[in-house]
This record gives sequence, structure tokens and C-alpha cells, in this order.
Amino acid sequence: MKTMENLSDDDCSAWRYMLWRTMYDYIETSILLLIKTRIDEGYALLRMASELARDIARIAENQNNFNMWKNRASFHNKEEYKTVFRFNKSDSYEKRIFNLYNLASVYGVHSHQTRDMNLSHLGELVYSKLVRINVSERKMIDSLNLWLFSFFPLHIVAGKTFAETYLQMNFNPLEHFIETELEVLPILRDIKKNINLNYPKTT
Repeated sequence: MKTMENLSDDDCSAWRYMLWRTMYDYIETSILLLIKTRIDEGYALLRMASELARDIARIAENQNNFNMWKNRASFHNKEEYKTVFRFNKSDSYEKRIFNLYNLASVYGVHSHQTRDMNLSHLGELVYSKLVRINVSERKMIDSLNLWLFSFFPLHIVAGKTFAETYLQMNFNPLEHFIETELEVLPILRDIKKNINLNYPKTT
């Protein structure tokens, strides 16, 4: 990848790049789980991706933050880490990721029953007393919609930390991500509107 080829020699840039790749893996695996209606696991991975995006942003701010992150498991660093490594809610993209983090924490990491609570009766099996159940179409579509709205903010927050690297390249992926999101957002909003029309929520 050109991004890797143009990285500065400092350890911080290499670490942030590797964390960004890990974040990408979480996001990619998340949608595969959501398609399979494994909502709890899919949301849990979105929460992990949110954490990494936040940490990449804080690590990029200074060397002290980077050293703190590397030693975050140390007893002496835990409280300071929690204080420094917070979402910057004055940044519009980080604020959106913060909201994703909270939602994914409640319904992914801590719930353990999001899938089970959204099971729907699909009918009875032929010649059997067993019934067929699965996650409702509405809930699966809602989870995929959440993923679609999360994809760009996560990558933009991580990508902004490589702004200096992009100056050395003929193609700026960060600008491309931001421009693409602006083009896609109206489409996503229309999709959400149609979901609400065609799959009304039941009380």
C-alpha cells in the first residue's frame, strides 16, 4: 500500500497504521456477522473498532500519549489512560463514533441478548411440532443500516492522523473518503426513510 510506503520512520506512525488495519478487520468481520443475524457479535466488533479509531486519534497527538497507550495495562497508567483517551466530542466525526460506541456497548458487549430479543416466528416445519424462528427482517436491516452509517466516520477519524503522509502522495485517500461520504449520506438517509416506511416498528 502507498500509505505504508510513505510512512515516516517513527514507531508511532507504524503502530497507528497497524491499528488502522486491525480496525478495518473488525469492521469487515462485523458486517459478515450482521448479515448472518449474529447481532451481538457484530455490534461488539463495531465497539472495538470505535475504541481503536479513538485511540489512533489520541496516539497521533503526541509522543506521551503513544507511550501511555503502549503501557496502558500498567496499574499506574490505567487512570491516566482513561482520562486522556476519550472521544473528542467537539469533532463531528468522533462525536458520531462516540454515539456508536455507546450503542454498541449496550446492545453488543453488555446485552448478550440483542439477537434473542429480536427473534421472529417464521412458521412451523412441515410434519413437525417444531417452529422456525429467526431475527426479524426489520432488526437485521437496522443493524446493517447502522454499519453503513458507521463505515466512513471510523475510517475518517483514523485517516486524519496521516494527513502529513498524504501530502507526499498524488492521491489523498482522506479527501476521497470525505467526498464519498458526502455523496453517499443522502442515499443512506433515503434508505433509512424507506426502511421506516416498509418495515414499521412494532410496539
